[in-house]
Amino acid sequence: MLISGLTVTSLLWLSAGSISEQQLPGSLIALVVFCALAPVVAAAFLPMSQVITSAQRVNDIIDQVPAITFPAQGRARTGSLAVEIEQLDFSYPDRPD
Repeated sequence: MLISGLTVTSLLWLSAGSISEQQLPGSLIALVVFCALAPVVAAAFLPMSQVITSAQRVNDIIDQVPAITFPAQGRARTGSLAVEIEQLDFSYPDRPD
């Protein structure tokens, strides 16, 4: 970052004479703009390594063989099912009742 700032400062210093005489070469302007924008573009790609690592971890999880496998077709249950609950108490811990 410091080197980039020094580069831009030195380019502006060297081209100060041309600016006062209204003679700006196009390549110098392009170089100054590139030097000013280079750190911003470089900073945009810094998180890419984290994104790649995260994607590899997700792929590793997806590619794991499941510990439990279910049959493609299970036995069908016939009849009705019922659930009966007896002596169920419920309360909020912070609320006196």
